[in-house]
Amino acid sequence: MKLSRLREMPYRITDSIAARVFIDSFFVLIRRRFRYRKIVVLLAILGLLAILVLVLFYIFHFQSENDICPILMDKHYIRGRLFVGSRNTKTSLFEKPSDDFFQPMDDNRSFVYSAYIDDRPAPDVNFKELPVVRILAAIPRDDVSNGQKRFRCIFWYGNADWPVETHVIRITDMNKFDRKMPMMACMVLCKLPTTNQSVSPVGVSLISRICNSPPNYLPLNDLRERRRHFETSFENIVSTLESKNSGTISNFAVCVPPIFGQNMTMMEFVEFIELNRLLGADKFIFYIESPSIEIELCIRSYSKLGLVEFYRWNFNEKLEGLHYHGQIIAQNDCLYRVMYRSSYLTIHDLDEFIIPTRTTNWRNMLDLLHEDLRLSESNRTASYCFRNLFFPMHDKKDLTLNLTSLGDSQSPLKTLTKTVSLDYIQPWKERSKVMARPERVYLWHVHEILDESLVRKTDANVMVDEEDGLVYHYRSLDFNEFPHGRHRNRRMWKFSKQLVAKVMKSTTSVCKPLHSVPAFESSSVRRKMEWKDDLFDIF
Repeated sequence: MKLSRLREMPYRITDSIAARVFIDSFFVLIRRRFRYRKIVVLLAILGLLAILVLVLFYIFHFQSENDICPILMDKHYIRGRLFVGSRNTKTSLFEKPSDDFFQPMDDNRSFVYSAYIDDRPAPDVNFKELPVVRILAAIPRDDVSNGQKRFRCIFWYGNADWPVETHVIRITDMNKFDRKMPMMACMVLCKLPTTNQSVSPVGVSLISRICNSPPNYLPLNDLRERRRHFETSFENIVSTLESKNSGTISNFAVCVPPIFGQNMTMMEFVEFIELNRLLGADKFIFYIESPSIEIELCIRSYSKLGLVEFYRWNFNEKLEGLHYHGQIIAQNDCLYRVMYRSSYLTIHDLDEFIIPTRTTNWRNMLDLLHEDLRLSESNRTASYCFRNLFFPMHDKKDLTLNLTSLGDSQSPLKTLTKTVSLDYIQPWKERSKVMARPERVYLWHVHEILDESLVRKTDANVMVDEEDGLVYHYRSLDFNEFPHGRHRNRRMWKFSKQLVAKVMKSTTSVCKPLHSVPAFESSSVRRKMEWKDDLFDIF
């Protein structure tokens, strides 16, 4: 074989300019009979092997896997994936998707809950990787730490023939304060495909190994459209508070982590809703795991008024390794679910209330906080952290107020009858709660937002002094844990007249007592089964 033909063979393997220069130099050295020809030949072979390794690395880590995944090239499989069964009917996966329940991955050990397209230049992504898809998931800690599983994202384009598979950029542990739990609450970041930039994907699946069949499907919530509308509505923090928006953007949203157990009464639930409404809340988001029938009916009634959104939390035995029923997954799902839909978000339990101490509502409270800061500093504020103050529930009720109009001489409203609090106010970041601007945060922790979890490095988290606001926390206490003095605190009586009136109205027109619901006893079991089985119909 002539030397010229031998030189043409590598060009058919690669078009890389660097490779061509390397090969040309190699053959020039051979032609000149370089005295160290054996060394040069050895280096050339090693160089070619290195190029081959780089090419294989590129294929398996940075390119779409569709060309080596036969299952993603099977039209019959793709068409079959466009439909899922809902009871006895077939519903198009792309017509009425649902993203409010845990879905298993292909290993049947990991679960995914929701997915969001995010183009904010947050610290956890490289600018070149934007936009990314954030998937909220629960994955066994060992599967992430040992690196044996190669998680992949499969993007679906409506009725398009071919899905696109991409690699996972990184997996973030959202609960950095408790890494002993066997299950990890994760935020999985995937690169949005660049093969079809003119069309956005409508859904995504997460698998643990290349080419596995995806048993899950998450509709994609695209935050980019929401952001454009939000940024044109509000230019800075001052206009956010002063604007009378059109209803598509709320002022204050309240999110409640998963509700489980049968301990809360309907009156306590109504008290929570109506007191927060007095404070300024105009949107509520609940995650429902196992509520009582009474609470379920009440939530549904409020949702018909457009005040409440609720999402199912199908926590099962395989998710038991998550901290506190997967609380942090629900919190971060709520963060992204209300992002660009609400100016402010607060996340706390049903027995907690963020109470202003100088004013009677959140808007005036923030106005006073901003007066103490320059406008530039106010615009840099991403969150407000409030200290916790306990009101022991086992103390006797304060019946000084005449609340018999509620129909109970012992009054079920704990915020008006439990008027003894501890002397001790817990420090920030210990049982504290946060009010934040959702678009400024990319990761929400239970009792604080870390500086590293802010989108912009120039933003700040404000520690609110007790003179401006506190978290009033109503719960039973172990006095061995809290051996502190107590004092009378009737701050909540400022809201008594309005709160009683609103609770009375809601219990007669919105959340009716259980015994007043016609034929309820005969249908309670059926309704409970529908709550468990219905994957699509919210009402």
